Amino acid sequence: MRDHADWVSSLVSCLSSIPDIPLENAMSRTDDILRGLSRRDRRRGFASLVSRRSSVKSEVRTLERFLDLALTAETEAVRLNAVAGFLWNVGKRKVSLDLYRRAMEWGDAQAIYDYARAAHDLGQVDEARGAYLELVADDSDIASRAAGDLALLVDDQLEKVRLLERAFPHRPELLTELAWALDAIGDRQRLESLLINEMQRGSVAAPILLGNFYEDRLQDLSRAEHAFRVGAKRGDAYSLYNLARLLYLTGRKREGIKALQRAARRGDRMAADRLRELEALR
Repeated sequence: MRDHADWVSSLVSCLSSIPDIPLENAMSRTDDILRGLSRRDRRRGFASLVSRRSSVKSEVRTLERFLDLALTAETEAVRLNAVAGFLWNVGKRKVSLDLYRRAMEWGDAQAIYDYARAAHDLGQVDEARGAYLELVADDSDIASRAAGDLALLVDDQLEKVRLLERAFPHRPELLTELAWALDAIGDRQRLESLLINEMQRGSVAAPILLGNFYEDRLQDLSRAEHAFRVGAKRGDAYSLYNLARLLYLTGRKREGIKALQRAARRGDRMAADRLRELEALR
């Protein structure tokens, strides 16, 4: 069995040559390199390869997944996509994008999605938008993810809301974008309902958004304070800062300063700056 150090050297050479030779030749070389290696030796060698390029252990696991997928792929689209993912993560972005483009030509949904994200990251917005549009007409999970990414590329706020509402059940991290979009179209009822529901479900992001909504849009300081207190109890420094600010503005200065101090200790720069301003006024 070939020593894994020899395998690393061969694989580095093979992958580095992909920009200069047909992909089919490179993949054939990869098959030759890997023939006879156990899965364990493959992983050992690959970890050594990645350690030369990155010291981040989490990247090793990510790249191992791409390589394993490339070696066991049942279709050409999956194989191309996996190699593209590998090359993307070791910094060969332009070559990777070309492979993503070839993979998506097979009509594979994951390949189309990965190409869209890669094109977007490289600033090719029109190409990314076109790829996302190929996916959003479907009812699959990946179509919902694509809808969330596409929403960030559209200017029409009604369309943005439609896409974000479709993506949000699968991507809760889009709550802020959805809230802002609903606010932009002036749909306060849907916005309030969304944020109340998410706050009740334990969201850390919802209380600060709901508190700002009550304070800025409805001028309801009582409900704003309640929302900020909920967020502060969940460890959100911004909610704590806004609570402190509201307490100070409504005459409860001592309580407000204590809240500012807690927010500053949690790393909120605005709270720290405000404390320095108050100290200078003494």
